[in-house]
Amino acid sequence: MAKDQAVRSSTISTSLLLGFIITVGAMFSRNSHAAEAVDKTLQPAPIDANQIGEIYRDMVVVQRKAKDKAGSWLFNTYGSFDFSDGPTTMYGLNLDLGYALSDFWEVYANYVPAFVAQERDVVKRVQDLVLKDGDVASIKYSRPVSQYGLELMWAPAYGKDSWGPYSIVRSDTFLKISAGVIQYEDGTGMRTGLMIGKTFFLSSLFNVRLAAGGSLMEVLIDGEKKGYVVAILETGLVWYF
Repeated sequence: MAKDQAVRSSTISTSLLLGFIITVGAMFSRNSHAAEAVDKTLQPAPIDANQIGEIYRDMVVVQRKAKDKAGSWLFNTYGSFDFSDGPTTMYGLNLDLGYALSDFWEVYANYVPAFVAQERDVVKRVQDLVLKDGDVASIKYSRPVSQYGLELMWAPAYGKDSWGPYSIVRSDTFLKISAGVIQYEDGTGMRTGLMIGKTFFLSSLFNVRLAAGGSLMEVLIDGEKKGYVVAILETGLVWYF
């Protein structure tokens, strides 16, 4: 009886071994037929890393405009700060009424109702000097009172800016040229400027505008007009109606 069980176990082991060999053989045979069925002529040629740039050479990313501005009335209010070598630092509150001729061109009437003029250190140092005849030296200048003029703005580019890791704000980049007249206490002086800046569109009406550039400004010192090249920083708000 023990002999019959040994024979039976040997028969089962042999059957399992034959089944395993047949299964493995079938798998290799299937892979061999599948490899022969693949048409290797359809395999794409390898791409050279130096040619990747040529694929995207003529691609242009088109950004969506923040809004259609053509035909809109605009109101722009901003503060201007100058950094010049003149006797005073001028801070002005600008009130601009404008019109958008197109999505790229805007024209404004500029008005500054008042300036805040702060004397520079050079004026105070001169006042500390005593002349040979005993008189005290001084720089006599005329304080600015108001300003009026015209501004032309060209906004050729628009896109998106990232404000932090989660905020995207659409914006315009612009160039602005201006010409105006400054009213001093004792006369007038010309003022021209060239600025570059951006308008950030936070909503359909309320937007933020920043600009920086230079200005050629006439200042009245000792009764004479003297020209100064002034660095200007502007920051404020603009509304489209």
